Amino acid sequence: MTDAKDQSIQTLAHYEEIAHKGLSDAWGALVIIRNKTLYKQLNYATFAEYINCTFDYSLREVQRQLSHNEICTLLEDKTGTSPDKVSHSRELTSLSNEKKVEVWEQVQERAVETHEPVTASLI
Repeated sequence: MTDAKDQSIQTLAHYEEIAHKGLSDAWGALVIIRNKTLYKQLNYATFAEYINCTFDYSLREVQRQLSHNEICTLLEDKTGTSPDKVSHSRELTSLSNEKKVEVWEQVQERAVETHEPVTASLI
């Protein structure tokens, strides 16, 4: 029974890795499409028009996810960690990149010291 359970856990981990990578890659791809205005190659005048005609997400949700993706990329590059939730990264959006890194490092330290999880209110 243990072998079957171990194999199930390995299978789950494999598919979770694919799922996480797929979502991250999808948002990263949309950042590139937006920043390089590649949507204009398909005769869309704006990124908003492209999103509305191409995806089942609202523009607001896409913008939220893209902001989260950009913040996660910055923090991962600078600190080796990044927020798990959009609500966490949303708390950092109004800060400069330098300040985002500083605040995120302080939040990580505080979470370790207090043995509390990172929350939006902690940020």
